[in-house]
Amino acid sequence: MKREYVFDSIRGIAAIIIACIFHPATIDFRHTSGVAPLSGFVWEDIYQYGYVFVELFFVISGYLSFYIYLPKIDAGMNFIGFIKKRYVRLLPLIVFTLLLTLILNISYTNIYGMPFWENNNDNITTLLLSLFGLQTLSFVPQSWNYPAWVLSIFLLIWVMFYAIIYFTKGDKAKYRIWLSILLVVIGIDISLTNYYNTFLMNVSVARGYMSFFMGGIIYFINYNASSRVKKILTLLSGFGLILSFVLHYNFKIDYGNASVLFAVFIWPMFIIIVLFNKVINKVLSCKLLRFLGNISFSIYLCNYPIEVLLYMGILNYGWSFSGWSYTVIYTLINIAFAAMIHYVVEQKLMSLSLAYISKHI
Repeated sequence: MKREYVFDSIRGIAAIIIACIFHPATIDFRHTSGVAPLSGFVWEDIYQYGYVFVELFFVISGYLSFYIYLPKIDAGMNFIGFIKKRYVRLLPLIVFTLLLTLILNISYTNIYGMPFWENNNDNITTLLLSLFGLQTLSFVPQSWNYPAWVLSIFLLIWVMFYAIIYFTKGDKAKYRIWLSILLVVIGIDISLTNYYNTFLMNVSVARGYMSFFMGGIIYFINYNASSRVKKILTLLSGFGLILSFVLHYNFKIDYGNASVLFAVFIWPMFIIIVLFNKVINKVLSCKLLRFLGNISFSIYLCNYPIEVLLYMGILNYGWSFSGWSYTVIYTLINIAFAAMIHYVVEQKLMSLSLAYISKHI
């Protein structure tokens, strides 16, 4: 099966934008919340709408799940084997970043007499849930290692994805795209009507429904549409992206509910372009960007510990939080730390964990 390297690159870019630009200025770090390191309309948009890059992660995951695992499940892959590949392999990184966060939080509180986060949802319940990447189930997803809230959503939609594929084999396979469309519509409805604190029906979960299964719809388009239809869709997507940017930047039209807009329209149009346009696909598949993609999850999950370490070790001694020098150095530190964690924890410990689980479960 051909690997879609372009998605590695896109994940790497998205992780850098979220972890190194959006999060430090917007996510309630006590010392940087509300501080915008970079100025200009593009950066201001990232500070305001940067959270929608999580939707991009979901869209990519949806497409790749259908692309890689749909044929495997049809061929007989059982649920345990699927979950090992998609979820269990992440547990070493989840546990490591949680323990690192816990140690740093205790150290910071002892030194400064207050927790690092301004809005603190850390308690024993969220700690136990966070140990398995399930903190979103408590309905206060931002707790402990805050960026890890997406893991609960991933687990839920992976389970739903497996069930849909498993129960629609053979003649029922035609229902897969319709079930994907239904879940996208349900996600839109929840997002627009603001169902809060309801199991499986809250806005955090809705972001996963919309984006992940929109990725599935793109998969069906890619493998069923003719080359002529793909060219038309590429042109329409390019026009749609240009129009959306012109309306936003020239006519100052707000994005409104950005989660819905980006999950259902902006990111799918972007994915269609990079999939169907060979030149753009090749440019975005360069080795440097693919490297960032390989360590993207480590970049994302290690974001909070790095922020605490930097403040306690460097920033507390007068380094400014603003400007390009801060942003570049902070980004390079994130990449270096994430690369180390990726190869030592995510890969080495993952292999040992999977070997142990395979032997005993």
